[in-house]
Amino acid sequence: GLTATPYLYGGGGLGALYQHMVVVAQTPDLIRDGYLVPIETYAPSSPDLAGVHISHGDYKGDELAAACDKPTLVGDIAATWHRVAQDRTTCVFATSKQHARHIQEELGIGWEYLDDSTPLSDRRGVSARIASGEAIGVCNVGILALGWDMPRVACVVMARPTRSKALYLQQVGRGTRPHPASGKDRMLLLDHAGNVWRHGLPEAPQEFGLDSEVTTQERTGAAGVRICRKCFGVSPAGVDACRVCGEPYEVRERKLVFREGVLEQHTVQAQTLAARSETVPLERRRQMYRGWQQTAIERNYRPGYALAIFRNVFGRAPRAEELT
Repeated sequence: GLTATPYLYGGGGLGALYQHMVVVAQTPDLIRDGYLVPIETYAPSSPDLAGVHISHGDYKGDELAAACDKPTLVGDIAATWHRVAQDRTTCVFATSKQHARHIQEELGIGWEYLDDSTPLSDRRGVSARIASGEAIGVCNVGILALGWDMPRVACVVMARPTRSKALYLQQVGRGTRPHPASGKDRMLLLDHAGNVWRHGLPEAPQEFGLDSEVTTQERTGAAGVRICRKCFGVSPAGVDACRVCGEPYEVRERKLVFREGVLEQHTVQAQTLAARSETVPLERRRQMYRGWQQTAIERNYRPGYALAIFRNVFGRAPRAEELT
């Protein structure tokens, strides 16, 4: 088999179908060699998913739509696009038909719309207008993530949160193909879904395997990214300045205080804390973890801050269901 995203969309791996995997190239290699364009990511806002349940490995559709289809969020999508990407052919991924329509209306004239009820002839017409540059962009629901070859697309707007890394990477991939005729030198990813926090930067090297799909956040406790307070550009966690606008990240000096003491093993205490965590409702544990993540963003703490605080409070690492 041949695929760019060796995962099942429900979150599983391909181990039941294949015995060996050969990784021939990673996204940085393809960008370096000119097969893909560089990706510039912004993450200005994301919805509150507290109360959104998981169904078949991803967020439950109706609850997700209710959480994302808010006037403030839709308005921010339009405002961000007009600020950084209004000259770029764009593909928007929404959570529901109503959500996509609201985004389309907010963005203004020149925007197309697609969903599963759109006739095939109309879909071809939309693609033709996108390819020619007659249409600015298209808002769609579950139609264009896979197999849509439209190199002219130079911006992807994520308004649909997903737990599936495969879906995340496929959606980003709609904008990564080169298109020299339009002067496309890079693609913009406008993440209004929090997906970059779940899965990391799309151009980062991936850990492929035949086991179940694991998000970056589940693997490390943090997505390994930081967001610029000035432009909302997203950079890898280890850099000193925003790679989008060049704004230096604030560096907080820490002083170490040394005291004499005896190192002791606190196994019983950790067990007590872990037992106490079971008395805290799951949604509350999720909210606490998200709050610590937000603190890390606002204060430019290193990746893993939220994970460390969770361990200190509950005596164990967070489980996958607590990271959603």
